[in-house]
Amino acid sequence: MTDCLRILSLFTNKNLFKLFSIMQRFSLLTIIFLIFIQLNSFGQISRKGNPPSFFHNNLSTQVPLIELKKSDKPAIANDNNYNKADATPLEIGYTINTEINMDNSGVWSDLPNGDKIWRLSLNSKGAEALNVYFTNFYLPHRCELYIYNEDKSMVLGAYTSDNNSETGIFSTELVKGDQITIEFIQSKRVKEKAGFTIGEIGHVYQYSGFNDNKLKDFGDSDPCEVNINCVEGDNWRKQKQGVARVMVKVRNSMSWCTGTLLNNVRRDYTPYFYTAEHCGPGANEADYHNWIFYFNYEAANCENSSQEPESNTINGGRLLAKVALSQGSDFKLLKLDQEVPLSFNPYFNGWSNIDQSSPSGVSIHQPWGDVKKISTYTQQLVSTTYEGDAADLSGSFWQVKWVQTTNGHGVTEGGSSGAPLFNAQGLVIGALTGGGASCSNLTAPDYFGKFAHSWDHFATDSTNQLKSWLDPDETGISSISGLDYNQEFFIPLFRADTIAVPVGQSLNFTDLSIGNISEWNWSFEGAVPSTSNEQHPQNIVYPNIGTYDVKLVIRNNSQVDSLTKAIKVVPIVSPVPASYQINVYLGTSPVAQVEFTLYDESGREVETYYSENAIKRTVLDISRFRAGFYFLKIQTKDFSKMQKIAIF
Repeated sequence: MTDCLRILSLFTNKNLFKLFSIMQRFSLLTIIFLIFIQLNSFGQISRKGNPPSFFHNNLSTQVPLIELKKSDKPAIANDNNYNKADATPLEIGYTINTEINMDNSGVWSDLPNGDKIWRLSLNSKGAEALNVYFTNFYLPHRCELYIYNEDKSMVLGAYTSDNNSETGIFSTELVKGDQITIEFIQSKRVKEKAGFTIGEIGHVYQYSGFNDNKLKDFGDSDPCEVNINCVEGDNWRKQKQGVARVMVKVRNSMSWCTGTLLNNVRRDYTPYFYTAEHCGPGANEADYHNWIFYFNYEAANCENSSQEPESNTINGGRLLAKVALSQGSDFKLLKLDQEVPLSFNPYFNGWSNIDQSSPSGVSIHQPWGDVKKISTYTQQLVSTTYEGDAADLSGSFWQVKWVQTTNGHGVTEGGSSGAPLFNAQGLVIGALTGGGASCSNLTAPDYFGKFAHSWDHFATDSTNQLKSWLDPDETGISSISGLDYNQEFFIPLFRADTIAVPVGQSLNFTDLSIGNISEWNWSFEGAVPSTSNEQHPQNIVYPNIGTYDVKLVIRNNSQVDSLTKAIKVVPIVSPVPASYQINVYLGTSPVAQVEFTLYDESGREVETYYSENAIKRTVLDISRFRAGFYFLKIQTKDFSKMQKIAIF
């Protein structure tokens, strides 16, 4: 069953047809259970649809409107005063605090089919876009929630019970314009009450693609940038699928950053997300649950489009580890609140923790919150400090200079912060902190915090390093390739003849691993031999009692994974049955402080034997006990074994 659970942990979001490659190993009931889990594992942010009010002309057109009070927060991020070199996130707006719910605002109406509908409009003058931050969010099954703008050109939803979370926190994508309507449908078949509080409304004063007066072709990035689907991105088709635009929230501030999904040594599709610490410094737990991650936000081809592309979004994350620039690094690792759906076609990017310069590579990023771009370097990276920082940070950053390519001279801009830097092998080796590169300063350098420096340079605990999360089993692996859902299963599995072997006897192991495997590396703690490269190791001998780990590491050219199980080596007790004495053999090495306790069939203790000296074997006198069944407990400092014996 342990092996079944291990496989179950890997199935989420994987193609169902692959289940059949292992059906011969497990029962039909297990497979059905796994399929059920798979079918219920998707958690996309919304389902496509249109609100019922769009189709029912008999509904009142009078929807209550709340005019939100404009914040006096200054617009600190605009074309005139934003400086990427300052290592600050690109602020795009602010949030307005509210306390709106279905009990104190809005209007209810009846639909012809007996369902009820609640609507409320909100206006924040001067906004280019709005979004909603909910608390106490709970939608019963069969109920739906929609959000749309004044001219109904943009609709979000339906949001459903799939969007419920343990935190009760839920936030939405941006909706174009300065007025939105929120529409909730209560099914007549549902008696359970829905609930939510609109805690904040996001007011965006600068957002790429929405301000027609600021458009440069598509979006707000500068014209030297290169779209990811130009020829420059042909060799980076996999890597781009892991990169996402992030709408960051910190208290009442909203900003753009970039980051990427990362693979981990277990290759178990955990949604780890890597970005810069200066993206959302000071964010609290609730803030992180309100972050929005936009995947596949990119132009369909090399040319810019006049129409904004659709994207796939995920709501919320949890902070795992970070180190600030002032402390010598600039990284942040999150775990997304939900697994990335298969429909997103995600890629968990590989990485290298080796502090080694690369002669070429790229960064994939979302400048000014625009569609995905690619910037290329062909000069050796320089190991250095970040501009203006103390000398003791020397060597913790990569300096990069971008080059002209076929379709432009890609650089980075505001909103690119946290973007991954890839080496020539396609592995992540850093995250963007800042720098002077821009379309008006093409030769200025940019700086990326080193992945190698963030790996374990700050080794106090798991909250300030990548290693604890990306290599939790401490395999020592220094680099790992990326992973997508289309790869074949690669799962280590094995069994032993028994999990409780008598001391001194041999044990055989059978490999049951799944995948295209080229190498098997076994480690046998406390055994002879202690290692093996055979697929099915035979005659492994354990000379002493105890509990020992057996570890199998499987590899091929692009993948590595491991599995550890415990083997218990038990004493040999003879003869069975016995009449006058019992011989107990513990192994080839003397064992100190051994206690032997004899219990009768009712569980009553009848005798205790204790060895002051370290022993390999001993003889216990049982001549005075009447015939029957007994239990002998053998106890050492690190080992305990209860064995049934017969006396005649």
